[in-house]
Amino acid sequence: MIRQVHHSPPLCLLTVVVVVVVLQPRLASTESLLQSLTQEELVLSVIANQMAILRGMNESSSVCTSGGGDLSMQQLVMTKIQVLEERVNEQVMHMNEQGMNKMQALEERVNEQVMNMNEQGMNMNEQGMNMNEQVMDKMQALEERVDEQVMSKTAELEEKMALMVQEQEEVAKNAVRRYFADQEALQALLHKDLGVSSCNNHKVLHGGKGILKRSGAVTSNQQCSWDVTLPEGSHPVFSWSAFIMTCRRCVCGSVTLWVEDVAVAGPFCGDSTQNMSQTPVKGNKFRVEYKNGPTQVNSPSPIKRPSTFTLSFHAVIST
Repeated sequence: MIRQVHHSPPLCLLTVVVVVVVLQPRLASTESLLQSLTQEELVLSVIANQMAILRGMNESSSVCTSGGGDLSMQQLVMTKIQVLEERVNEQVMHMNEQGMNKMQALEERVNEQVMNMNEQGMNMNEQGMNMNEQVMDKMQALEERVDEQVMSKTAELEEKMALMVQEQEEVAKNAVRRYFADQEALQALLHKDLGVSSCNNHKVLHGGKGILKRSGAVTSNQQCSWDVTLPEGSHPVFSWSAFIMTCRRCVCGSVTLWVEDVAVAGPFCGDSTQNMSQTPVKGNKFRVEYKNGPTQVNSPSPIKRPSTFTLSFHAVIST
């Protein structure tokens, strides 16, 4: 009996190639935006691994075939590889389409945001222009108010200045009137003649000129005086017209000139007269005083001695 022996095909070594696609880390700013693309790349990594496995199987089948294996295995692998490549191409095209769509959507979002920002910027510019207009309006209103106040104050000041000038003019006119009135009064006083005033007790005189006189014989213990006031701003000038007092020791009488209770000239008696024009009286007031002593009795009938003087004065304006 003849047996048929079947030889099993030779054992073929299957080489599995694993391809790992290493993804580069993304920047933090784009990680969330491209997260979906990273997942698709992971899918491509798996497909690439499968293709690598199939290529390895194809190479193994070629080795087995060279040893006498069946060709149908190699054809099957090639068919699967072709199908897988087509699927990969479709996936790649689909991913490219999705990427393009996402990029377009991203561009649209960016453009929309840019437009919104431009619109906001335009709104802000419009608000700034409105604020500038408001500021300009307020500045103009403020300037108008300031101008009105300045004009009002200027008008008030001009009115006050006019009143002050008018008042000053009136004061000046009154001062001139008073000056001329005082001058007229002064001239009237300067020319006021008091005439002759005789020695008789005490007299008070006001005027511009006059004559003080004492005549006759000596009278025992006689006294008389004159207080004279000249116009303001003047002083007196004196002159003797007569002076007869020949007794010794001024018993027949004497004349003294006083200014404010100070004897500035005299007493004059006998021959002791002087030029009265040199008498230092600078003010407008003075007093002239006459007095004599007791009458000397050398006989049963007293001898009467003369005691006479005439003193003239007139006022002159002090310089």
